[in-house]
Amino acid sequence: MGNTTDDLRTINDREFPDRSFVAVAPVGTGDHWGFPVVDGRCSEQVWFHFHDADDDELVAQDFLEFVASHALKP
Repeated sequence: MGNTTDDLRTINDREFPDRSFVAVAPVGTGDHWGFPVVDGRCSEQVWFHFHDADDDELVAQDFLEFVASHALKP
């Protein structure tokens, strides 16, 4: 298996060929955390993208809040 960057690049190419979303972290269920793209620009907000539904969910107002609430948990 490739490194995380290659894996995310492959996922983004396959799942979001229209570049409407940029996945930055896998959840482990086929879902991803990432940034919606509007007018060619990534949002500052981090969203949870469900792979099998079209009802993404806001999880943080910015990446720092996302890291603090999801990555720094003991």
